[in-house]
Amino acid sequence: MTQEDIYSVVKAHGQAAKRVKEAGFDAIELHAAHFYLLNQFLSPYYNHRTDEYGGRLENHVRFLKECYFDLLEELVGNLNDVESTSLEGPPAARASRKPARSTVWIATSCWRS
Repeated sequence: MTQEDIYSVVKAHGQAAKRVKEAGFDAIELHAAHFYLLNQFLSPYYNHRTDEYGGRLENHVRFLKECYFDLLEELVGNLNDVESTSLEGPPAARASRKPARSTVWIATSCWRS
């Protein structure tokens, strides 16, 4: 996959998020599990790239992060205006927090080396 292809896929995620928001949905799942494309970049089994999308873990995650931030920017606009929140803590503590206007779920799977 060329870097131009990667850029196109990143932008496609953002455009899809825009359409989902315009359609009135409350949430988006960015699926990065079960051998889908994003998962293949995460997996050292499939990802043998030597550019900025392969090698170290930070590079394996780069494509997922680019897709995530592009669609998040489409949903909320300027990311500098987004208040940082944490998903840490017990579910009861998370449930008591004020929900965000738009929610993005990232479904991932783990692998063992």
